Amino acid sequence: MTAKSLILLSAAIMILGGGCAAPVIRPQPMEPLEKPAAVLDEFLRRRLGVDSSPVGGIAQIAIDHPHGKVSSRAAFIVRAPSDLRVESLPLFGPPDIYLTASEDRVTLFLPREGRFLEGRPQRETLARFFSIPLLPREIVSLIRGLPPELPAREDSIEGFREGQDFHLTMLSGTTTKQSLTIDGKRFLLKTVEIFNPEGKRLYKASLDDYSEGKEFPRNLSILFDSEQPLSIVLRFSDLNTVIPAMAGSSPFKLDPPPGIITEYIE
Repeated sequence: MTAKSLILLSAAIMILGGGCAAPVIRPQPMEPLEKPAAVLDEFLRRRLGVDSSPVGGIAQIAIDHPHGKVSSRAAFIVRAPSDLRVESLPLFGPPDIYLTASEDRVTLFLPREGRFLEGRPQRETLARFFSIPLLPREIVSLIRGLPPELPAREDSIEGFREGQDFHLTMLSGTTTKQSLTIDGKRFLLKTVEIFNPEGKRLYKASLDDYSEGKEFPRNLSILFDSEQPLSIVLRFSDLNTVIPAMAGSSPFKLDPPPGIITEYIE
């Protein structure tokens, strides 16, 4: 049988057999929401009603940037709305980085270097020492399955439904501030996009593999729209477990050890 005959025979089998062809996946229709604000209110009612006590766990952190890939492991504990504590977990030995952050203060202890630093919690500061250029309240909110920004009273909300997912966009005037994708069945946050005051996207976060019970995401992926591409993946385990080393009356307060002078950072 010639090559031409084989091609014709194959075509005939595909046409007559029908079932051998790959199934056609049709996109879900997009239906405009009449009351997108009501959808957001219901989502926030459920999520903000979750126990607000501190959440702790272990995070596997993978960072991909133009200079290469970096992976690390850390213990963390967060408390709404913006308290955060992180301790690095090296392969051997005690933590070599202790970091606490709140709405107005970030502290960092580097025991190997004998340094204690303190400053304001700016994105650049946390990116410099923690490799994640987010504000404390953004990190805490995402770990708890919440959007980093709650809508202001003057914001308008637009939205549509695609399958079981709700897509909501919050605007200030005509400028997009934040976009959310919410699982309409369980009312869990799937994606969130944050924009700057000019309407340019800063980053997109994807959340999935929610834990049972309090339903916090086990996977958090963040893609930053910067001049140098940056992506971060955090995989959480032992959620809701308070790490013994962090236990105490003030886990979010970090003071300089005796004999070490505080360095103030901009």
